[in-house]
Amino acid sequence: EPRPPMEEEILAAYYRAEEAYGWFDLAPLPDSGETVRLDGAAYRRVDYPGIETLDDLRAYLRNLFSAELTDYLLSLGGGTPYYQDVDGALHVSFSGRDRDGSKGASQVEAVRMDGQAYALEVSVELLDSTRTAVIGLECWSFSYAYVDGRWVFTDFQLVG
Repeated sequence: EPRPPMEEEILAAYYRAEEAYGWFDLAPLPDSGETVRLDGAAYRRVDYPGIETLDDLRAYLRNLFSAELTDYLLSLGGGTPYYQDVDGALHVSFSGRDRDGSKGASQVEAVRMDGQAYALEVSVELLDSTRTAVIGLECWSFSYAYVDGRWVFTDFQLVG
């Protein structure tokens, strides 16, 4: 039976996972501006301490996500993957998107399911067209489970 994480640890993992998932959905890892062309696509050299290669990025993601979710993220872009090594250094081709302006503040709560799993219940405010009034809530649940000797998210996506 694994040691159950403290709620603060689970919430910290959620916010790290949210940031890392955002590198594939919202805004890529910072880059140096140095550009190379590879198979017709422009790639920019990643400039992020501790993440120098694709293996570094994979290892970072595996501390947050299951192997399946990590593989899914690294496969985004298909024939033109968002991230790949060029001349031994990590490069990115993904340019990002704007945040969803119809969503406001979020609240996150960890709910223990059993000794090896939690559900992270996330509720997000839905805003009116002027983005000033809350008109509803959208609710999400993500599994945080003990898999292969570590606590990771087995499903995840950005909610805002």
